[in-house]
Amino acid sequence: MNDFDGQPILDPLTGRELEILRLLAQGYSPREIAQELYLTPGTVKFYNQRIYGRLGVNSRTQAITRAQKMGLLDAKPDTSAHDLPPQNTTFPLRRLASLGASAKSLKSDDCCNPIAC
Repeated sequence: MNDFDGQPILDPLTGRELEILRLLAQGYSPREIAQELYLTPGTVKFYNQRIYGRLGVNSRTQAITRAQKMGLLDAKPDTSAHDLPPQNTTFPLRRLASLGASAKSLKSDDCCNPIAC
């Protein structure tokens, strides 16, 4: 492994990449990270490769070691730096509410299809 002490990252990590890197350092598996952040395992693998490339390393262990030496794991997470929408959005709730009203209307006594009721 190369010694990276004192070498700055040419392309800084995004907030999402730092978030994933911190979870890697905490011992989360890629599948656990995917579940925690509502991502697919393939997306986590993509981010891992980007993190390794930006840090100039080839493995999870090297990435964690380099991040620790650079103090990247000490800073407070800033998730606003990634370009993904916030995890809590009202769209599904509104959609669920509208589906709930539709489902209730299907259960009414006016239904003419005996199979659906």
